[in-house]
Amino acid sequence: MEIKDINPYIRFADVMYSFENREFVRAYDERFLYILEGEGSLILENEKLDFCKDSVCYYPQGLHYKLEAKDEIKFVSVNFDFFQNLSEVMTVMPPNPDKNYDPKKAIKSDELLSCKLFNSPFVMGNIQKLKECFLDIAEHCTCGELYGKETGSSILKYAVCVMLKSSSGEKVNATFENTAAYINENYMNMIDNKSVAKALSYHPNYLNSVIKQKTGMSLHRYITEVRLKNACRLLGRGMSVGETAINTGFCNADHFSVCFKKYMGVNPSEYAKYAV
Repeated sequence: MEIKDINPYIRFADVMYSFENREFVRAYDERFLYILEGEGSLILENEKLDFCKDSVCYYPQGLHYKLEAKDEIKFVSVNFDFFQNLSEVMTVMPPNPDKNYDPKKAIKSDELLSCKLFNSPFVMGNIQKLKECFLDIAEHCTCGELYGKETGSSILKYAVCVMLKSSSGEKVNATFENTAAYINENYMNMIDNKSVAKALSYHPNYLNSVIKQKTGMSLHRYITEVRLKNACRLLGRGMSVGETAINTGFCNADHFSVCFKKYMGVNPSEYAKYAV
């Protein structure tokens, strides 16, 4: 089945607070979680997917998983099927531990999606544009209005399309733009590859590959370039070498001077003489 054929059936949608599965469980239908507040992890058998505010978690029916929260989580939970051919199963069934899970009750369509994104679980971070979509889905599905679930279904299909776009070429562009913006806003702090990736809910290796694809340089080099560009600006305004180092995220003036000389060809004090 193509994406155009998707017509989601929403079995349950609401804003919820806190969760934690102390043991591995399996869900009977498809699940989306949109994280409104807090952070935690989707734990799989051989993988751990971290999530934080403005992340979307997806896990298909039958998946062996557990959820761990670092603090109180506020989230929108959506239990659904991609197609309406299972809409006669209206009962909301909570996930069950393996020992209690009955595969005969699994709500699984014979239809298969042609896209690969939804063939396996994922966490998609930094996707704030879907926040209102998931809140609207929850509102339409809980208010008892005429055609509320149908409206929620239409919004969910839109959200699915946004996720597909974000996972393709547009994801690379969006990831680069978000990363560049974050670095420009935080270069004066002690950031590195790992902390930037964590703040944006990406794996460091993936983020490094995106930056290299877009700029030709590594993520570490890109952070350094942003710092040095701003260092030149501050030195040109008459700021001392020591103050410039502190204000551009270098650990000390000596480290700053070494980096500056390596990339700019002159030491910062010499640059300042001609820049002022």
